[in-house]
Amino acid sequence: MLVSFALRNTVADRRIIPIDCPVCRKQNVAAQAQDLRQTLLLLHVLPVFHHRPTLVTCQACGAELVAGMRTADLARVGDPQHVARYLRVRLPLVLRALVLGGIVAWLLPLIGTVWTGIAYGWSRRYTGWVRWMALVLFLLSLLPTLGLVLAEAWPAKAPAASHGPPAPLP
Repeated sequence: MLVSFALRNTVADRRIIPIDCPVCRKQNVAAQAQDLRQTLLLLHVLPVFHHRPTLVTCQACGAELVAGMRTADLARVGDPQHVARYLRVRLPLVLRALVLGGIVAWLLPLIGTVWTGIAYGWSRRYTGWVRWMALVLFLLSLLPTLGLVLAEAWPAKAPAASHGPPAPLP
């Protein structure tokens, strides 16, 4: 049986508001705020889950931010410094999954190093838990890889051969 899902996005409210962007650090820059209604549909018909994020896009740098307030409430605040209190950088779901998957992957030599290296390389432009966790996992992943390299470079010595004539065959 085939089970399929769909995601329906509906824009409920869209406004231009002034913000102090936490990414590009520009003050009193215009940003587009929009309230979304996202619905996960089972079999493209049955609503299973509703999510109502408020997304803010800085028009100076294009950064996508998530707001803790609705668009109408952000517009009422007015002062860009106060609006910035309710904004945080939107982390891509794939990046979060990559970093959280690195908790298990770091134990695998070479594969874990590549996995966590990609996660750290991508997370360097963000701040917060995702960047620090990716860095710690990358450093931890170097231990099994280094152990594998050292084990291959210096193999265990074979037992010393006896110095006598070979034993006769029966």
